[in-house]
Amino acid sequence: MNRAIRGGVLALLLSPALAAAQDDLTFTMAVDLNYKQLTLTAVVGTIANEFKPEIWTLNVAPSLSWRGFFLSAAAERSLGEGSTSGTLSTAFWSDRRYKREENSVSLGYNVWAGLAVFAGYLNNSTETNFVNTPLGSAVPTSIGRIEYAEKGPYYGLGYAHRFAKGGTLGASVAVARAEGKLEQISPSSASTPVTTAEGDVTGTSYGLSWSAPLAGDLYYRLGYKATRYEFKFVANGIERNTKQNYDTIFLGVVKYF
Repeated sequence: MNRAIRGGVLALLLSPALAAAQDDLTFTMAVDLNYKQLTLTAVVGTIANEFKPEIWTLNVAPSLSWRGFFLSAAAERSLGEGSTSGTLSTAFWSDRRYKREENSVSLGYNVWAGLAVFAGYLNNSTETNFVNTPLGSAVPTSIGRIEYAEKGPYYGLGYAHRFAKGGTLGASVAVARAEGKLEQISPSSASTPVTTAEGDVTGTSYGLSWSAPLAGDLYYRLGYKATRYEFKFVANGIERNTKQNYDTIFLGVVKYF
């Protein structure tokens, strides 16, 4: 399925010339700057820890539409790293750095008067590099990396209303039923230097956006997106539950070809 995402992105990037030659085809390219507030809650057994890093990302999203059908893709990458520092399980001081990567491809159809249905596939990951130091000590006892990944299908509804002066208000809701994977590497741990686990990820996302002309075929867009993922799994015989809640504000431009 990763090949399908790469193939979809490649096809979209090669499509402007095709769209220019066909009246029924429209190609767009969007580039957005995203501010993400992540609330990550990790529950291990009966112990819960919460982290709230701020992450800046850049999103590139090509799209091709034809007679009501549309194919779109998105690739999002962190700009630098987010970070948090604080107590962990009341016994450690934890310094953490975060990166986020998101990839998706969607196929949809405009059913009626701005209402669209769509389905797609996502491949996302959150990487955390950590240094844990016992409280009252200056010597770290745990250094490593944690990666949470979500891979799987999603489906949803979208609605867009265009106003007489050219501005468009859009809204969407989507549901994901994906596979989750944990990989934790802690070289300093003699008993479990590498931990891997798999489980189910359930998620929902809600979006609201506004776009309007800047000049000619260049538009700006501003919006908000809320994404909620829950990943349940068992690692080293212990039940774990990780929630990733993203609140994203984005600002970008869209070029129509």
